[in-house]
Amino acid sequence: MGDRNGRARHPGDRIRGAVGAAVALNVPANALTVRELFPADQAHWRLPTLLFCSAAGMATGGWLGGVLYDRFGYYGPAFATAVAVNILNLAIITTLVWRQTSVAALAR
Repeated sequence: MGDRNGRARHPGDRIRGAVGAAVALNVPANALTVRELFPADQAHWRLPTLLFCSAAGMATGGWLGGVLYDRFGYYGPAFATAVAVNILNLAIITTLVWRQTSVAALAR
């Protein structure tokens, strides 16, 4: 399958499309999450803070991956760092959810 000019497509086009769709879906998901979890009168500062941190994290991840690739010459260290950072994020989210459910259980 080719593009409009009959040239063959690059195999990475599908991956780039999937990553682009994931990033594009991240913004409305963040807005819905803030709206669902917090009072409406706090949305004016919570949503921009969340979006800024999300964008900064995505930019830093791309930059750090490039730095690690330039330093080592292959993507292994960049991939390992991404896995470690995602495990840290999962641990933080798990702690916050556990704390929220514990406080809700005590309030009953």
